[in-house]
Amino acid sequence: MNTSDLEKRLTLQQKKLDLVLQLTQAINLNFSHQSLLNIYQYVIAKELGVGLFLLLMRDTQNEWEVAACSQENYRQYPKNIDLRFKHITQNTVLEPTVQTDFKEFSHIIPVINDKKALAYVLIGKLQWADGNTIKEMVDFMQALTNILVIANENRKFFDAAIEQEKLKNDLQLAKRIQTMLVPENLPDTAALKASAVYIPNRTVGGDYYDCQQISETEWIFCVADVTGKGISAALLMANLQANLRFMMQETDDLTQIVTQINKKTILNTRADRFVTLFIAKLNTQTGTLTYINAGHTPPLLYQNETIEFLKTGSPLLGILDHLPFINTGTAQLENDALLLIFTDGLSEIKNKQNQEFDTEALSQFAHANNRLPINQFNQKLVQSMIDYQDGNTDFADDVTILSLKYFKN
Repeated sequence: MNTSDLEKRLTLQQKKLDLVLQLTQAINLNFSHQSLLNIYQYVIAKELGVGLFLLLMRDTQNEWEVAACSQENYRQYPKNIDLRFKHITQNTVLEPTVQTDFKEFSHIIPVINDKKALAYVLIGKLQWADGNTIKEMVDFMQALTNILVIANENRKFFDAAIEQEKLKNDLQLAKRIQTMLVPENLPDTAALKASAVYIPNRTVGGDYYDCQQISETEWIFCVADVTGKGISAALLMANLQANLRFMMQETDDLTQIVTQINKKTILNTRADRFVTLFIAKLNTQTGTLTYINAGHTPPLLYQNETIEFLKTGSPLLGILDHLPFINTGTAQLENDALLLIFTDGLSEIKNKQNQEFDTEALSQFAHANNRLPINQFNQKLVQSMIDYQDGNTDFADDVTILSLKYFKN
């Protein structure tokens, strides 16, 4: 190799280093993805003298797209890319007879990671025409593309991590807000004592309970269950809570409350979700309980060593524009009566034999533990649920329990 050729090769190597440095600095300075593509495109076309090129990369949805190209008409190319090029695992000369619609390109450069193709570069019309430098040029383009693609993959992982952290923070905020929506103080009077348990299946859930005093001797309380889990159910639950609170301040007519809640649910969900609701009004002076069960799991009423399940009511809410019937049930509570209202997350837990914690199991529990203070009753019920699942503390659905004990004056 004479001095002139050596100088050319040294100049070429220096140019390559400068191009790599230029792209690497842009990555380190956190240039946008599009800016990196612009730099890459300039380097390929202007610095390396590639007359035709097409860079195919996977987007954030893992679909192929034309990330950079020398001609706009190449934007139509990302079709069946995995099928077309799955056999190409190294730099390859394209045979026009094999890839007829890519016949203007002479080489294809794959970027493979863990047996998965992340990018392909198709090139043609190379200005470095002598045989000694074509391979070097293609190899260099592969190295340059690797840098770009790895930076893009790292960016996607980083962005995904950021989004995951944002989602985590949003969920924690939603959980705090949801906790604020449930009543902080439950009845604890000589005539009525209450205790509640709320265990969401996820960070936030679609169950709801409430207990509001509307006069010196009257309380309205309810338990609701929104279909689904997670944020969407929690949002609908929050809307339901707001509407119920408003309605309970406006009227104590349970039929009117249920009718309006059904209309609001239809309006907010467009009939693609539904709500089950048990709502009741108790006069602590007379012991008279009136209620409506809107498609909800029937609550258990234990008194005088007998059990009754409160089923009277209406269809579930959010499906029909007009409820075909709304019936009001009544019960006369005796001293030491126990009312257990819950969502199906309790009754549908299963043991190893795939048997549900059904009404019979719940009745047996009520018979055995009804004389416990109401807080201890709920604590023991939750522990019984865990024991029923052989110690598993995870439940397949949201679990809400609202237990009330009535004492006749």
